[in-house]
This record gives sequence, structure tokens and C-alpha cells, in this order.
Amino acid sequence: MKKIKSILSLLLVTSLIIAMTSCGGADKGGASKVELTPNGEYPIVKEGQDLSLSIFIMSRPNVEDFATNDFTKFMEKKTGIKLDFVTAGRDEYDQKMNMILQSGDYPDMFFGGGPDLAKYGIDEKVIIPLDDYINEDIMPNYVKMMKNYDLNVTRETDGKIYSLAGINDCYHCSYARKMWINKAYLDEMGLDVPQTTQEFEAMCKKFLEMKPNGIAVAGAQKGWHTRMQDWLMGSFTFVPSTSSTFGVKDYVVLNKENGKLETVATTDAYKNGLKYINKLYQQLLQLMPIKKVLNISTNYIKWALSMMVTSLKLWNNLKL
Repeated sequence: MKKIKSILSLLLVTSLIIAMTSCGGADKGGASKVELTPNGEYPIVKEGQDLSLSIFIMSRPNVEDFATNDFTKFMEKKTGIKLDFVTAGRDEYDQKMNMILQSGDYPDMFFGGGPDLAKYGIDEKVIIPLDDYINEDIMPNYVKMMKNYDLNVTRETDGKIYSLAGINDCYHCSYARKMWINKAYLDEMGLDVPQTTQEFEAMCKKFLEMKPNGIAVAGAQKGWHTRMQDWLMGSFTFVPSTSSTFGVKDYVVLNKENGKLETVATTDAYKNGLKYINKLYQQLLQLMPIKKVLNISTNYIKWALSMMVTSLKLWNNLKL
């Protein structure tokens, strides 16, 4: 079922692009002359008709060739549309995309990482708004799917929609920012999985009493959701991750209750979380070798200070 949903999402994108070119968009290879089947029917292009669409996409190490892989062949057979891929590696993707946008020779679609919509959509009109196409006649499946979400979050600052939402059941994301415990150690200590911060503190203390040279709370300074501070703080407040808008660890979030931008670093809940993490550190200070404690302390202080300074700086800029 999850695979089918992914397929339908891409089919919706393809249907949308064809609808646009057939309604007076840029004519690249005679797209406006192609006869289409009624909405909701496949193939999209009538038999005997030829239509190619170009896609700019990031190359992947696990995809040998987008043009020949099984999913592409399935898509082309399902829709009757030939897909032409323009690729760029991760390191050169943004640069190549900007060069394409400056050249005036645009692909029909950007798939995955897209251009700056504020610049190329709102200001320069290179990317066209999709509002007129997002309706039950042209995109019934997308409209039905988005009824479970807030379509307005896909709008830009001018109130228009320039891109389609990617709905995905992110299986691996469900593992991030959570407490993971070796159950064998809990059984050895005769403890259940802690349900409160008090029980978690007691578990850490008992663990270090049992294994004085062990590490009760593990994490890493860099990596994908490896910092133990993030999931510990989750017991006190919501801490935003990297902002797609600002591209930095800004910890600024929109409070839907009052409609204001707020930084979590100034809230009482966040301060209480810092106090709790410091309390854990004090427990470690009494039980762990001083060398390990100093290493943890240095990393923790750097993290706490950098996060608060970054948040407050950005917050001041936003208020201006």
C-alpha cells in the first residue's frame, strides 16, 4: 500500500504538468498538440501519441540509471509518457539548478529539491502557481489526500501554491529523538522501562552503580539525531529541528495558539529541561571518572550556549 501511494503521488505530478502544457504553457516538443485521456484514466496520453517530459532530479548512489530503472519503466507504461532525466550530484545540485534557471531553458519538472520559490516563483514568475489545477476535476486524488492535512501550509508568502506536498510515511524518522535502552541491562538491574524523568534518573544512577566505567546516556555531537539533549528535552517541551525556511538550527516555531513566532530557548519549559539535564550531569559527576565527566561537560556547555545564542540572535533579527 505504501508503494502504491508513492506511485500515485508521482503520477499526480505528471498529470499536473501535462494539464499545464495542454492549457497554454510552454510548448516543448508539441506538448499542447497531444491528446489526453479523461482525468483519472490511464494511460494519460492516448495510444499513438508521443509526449516526453524532462525532470531535473538529484542522482542517487543506489540508482544506476533513472532512465532504465524498473520504476521509471512502470511509470512510462502506466502513463504513456516518456521521461527524460537531467541529473546532478548532491554537491553540485544547487549550483546546476541555479544555472538552469538562469539559462532560460527549463525542465518541465523539478523533482525533490526544488528552486527558491520566493525568487523564481513570486518574483521572477519562472515557476507558475498551481492553484488553478488543484481541484477535484484535475487532481481528485491529490485533493482527497490533502483533506487529511492543511493545504495552506504549501502556500508561499503571496498566498499561492507553487509546489506539491510530498506525503510520506517516514519509517526511519519514527526512530529519531527517542529514548533507546538495552533491555538486557534493565533485566539485570530488575527495572522496568522508565516512564517518567524521575524513573529515568533513577535508572541512570543504578546503572552507573552497577557499571562504574559504563556510559549511562549515550549520544554524539554530530550526526542524524544523535544528540541525547534533543530527546531528553522532549519530556519538557517541543524543540524544533532544522528549519527548512532558515536552513539553520534556529529553534524558532510558530505558536498556533497565538499566531506568533516564538523561540523555545526563552520558555520556562525549556529552562526546566536544561535544569534537569544539568541535574543528570551532577549525578554523573559523583559516579563517573572525572575524565569522562569533563568531556561530557565541555560538549554539553558548547551545545547549550551555541543553541541559545543562535536562537536569540535570530529572534532579534525577526523582531526587527
